[in-house]
Amino acid sequence: MLLLGVVGGLLGSCFIVLNARLVAWRRKHLARYGVRGRLLEGAVISLITSAVSFTLPLVFACQVRRRQRRAAPRRLRASVHAPPRLTCDMCDCRC
Repeated sequence: MLLLGVVGGLLGSCFIVLNARLVAWRRKHLARYGVRGRLLEGAVISLITSAVSFTLPLVFACQVRRRQRRAAPRRLRASVHAPPRLTCDMCDCRC
C-alpha cells in the first residue's frame, strides 16, 4: 500500500512538472499568434486525435470472443434454447 502511494505521488509530481513546462512553452511560442494560435492549436490536437483514433483499429484488428453467459436458474434452463451469439460490443472485443 505504501508503494502505491509513493508511485502515485511520483507520477503526480511528474505530471505537474510536465504540465508547467507545456504551459510555459505555449505562452512563449503560441501567445504571439493570439486567437489564431489558440484555434490552430485546438485544430492540430483534434486532427492528431482523430487520425490516431481512426488508424489504431486498422492496425490492431479486434478479436471477437464469445459472450460469457451466466447460469440460468433451474426453472429457466429448459426454456433457454438460443445458442451463444458472437457479439462485438465495446466490452466484448479485445482490441
